[in-house]
Amino acid sequence: MKPDVLVVGGGLIGCACAYALAKRGLRVTLIEREDLGSGASGACDGHVCCQSKAPGPHLDLALRSLDLYRTLDEQLGEPTGFRQCGSWLVAETPAELTSLAAATERLRAGGLAVELHSGSDARTAEPILAEGLAGGSFCATDGQTDPWRTTLAFHRAAKRLGAEFRLGEPVRSLWAEGDRVRGVETPAGRLEAGAVLLAAGAWTAGLCEPLGVPLPVVPRRGEILVTEPMPPMLSLIVLHAPYVASKQPPTQDRPATFVLEQIEEGNLLIGSTRSYPGCDTRNSLPGITAIAAEARRLAPGIGTLSVIRSFSGLRPASPDGLPLLGPVPGLTGLFLATGHEGDGIALAPVTGEIVDEGFVGGEKAWLGELLPGRFGVARN
Repeated sequence: MKPDVLVVGGGLIGCACAYALAKRGLRVTLIEREDLGSGASGACDGHVCCQSKAPGPHLDLALRSLDLYRTLDEQLGEPTGFRQCGSWLVAETPAELTSLAAATERLRAGGLAVELHSGSDARTAEPILAEGLAGGSFCATDGQTDPWRTTLAFHRAAKRLGAEFRLGEPVRSLWAEGDRVRGVETPAGRLEAGAVLLAAGAWTAGLCEPLGVPLPVVPRRGEILVTEPMPPMLSLIVLHAPYVASKQPPTQDRPATFVLEQIEEGNLLIGSTRSYPGCDTRNSLPGITAIAAEARRLAPGIGTLSVIRSFSGLRPASPDGLPLLGPVPGLTGLFLATGHEGDGIALAPVTGEIVDEGFVGGEKAWLGELLPGRFGVARN
């Protein structure tokens, strides 16, 4: 029996959507060319941060997703690694602090509990930070999760609800007849479904292009350093204020910006870069050198640690930084869940919820500000 929905992509977004749809009672098959989390979901940090989001739809989505994360362990039946540890967004210079103070007021007006503090307050909270910081904003409700454990938890919960997972099976192309997408073409042949949901991250545009759908989602590489495991050195997430500005515009390379977290195993993850090397997932010497320089300046307390490895992933970036969720105009049966850029981890639970509501509730249930058609996406 053909599935009601065929999900293409086995990262956290795809698995969250598969779970939400299977929970609704739909027949779901997920197909992935490699293994679960083999794309951006397996090459990222675990930030579930709201204070790095712009007020409006982005912040609203993040707050809604944070609420879902709070009960996710219970809902999925196993630990995901999520904890509300809080986050600091630090300003190094008076100019950065002025911008940060204005952003803090906008976030507070948007419903986020965030407070502005002095630089000494930030360093008292996290002594590994540099002296002389101009200030920082603190958000107690921000958190972090384990992307791998969260992806696998969604996967196992979806399987218990009857979802089928076909791993190691690449999708060569979408199978369309006229204006209707009927399924996908794989090396094993055609796989038919009632609808196809593309959650293939940075590779989604490549699947849409042969059908005459120009999708404005491009790969944006992010690089991260990993230190040796250490006893607890950091209690929460730290981001340098320019990190938020570096998210936009998604059309040019940006300088490395400092972000830091310590994972449960004790390793520190230090990032990150934003560049456009096409589909090249290799680390770059300029990238990792720039990250290390930022870390030494802003957190000299970690300067003696050994870096044991580095990794990079391709984030699917959209022109306005918001995901594309919903049907593709001009093609019946084709839906998108992509364009999250570096927010796929933070927005995965709410993405599954929105996709579920859209599939069941019809056209009016999708959120208009997230629809692919806002960029003129449609079949030519």
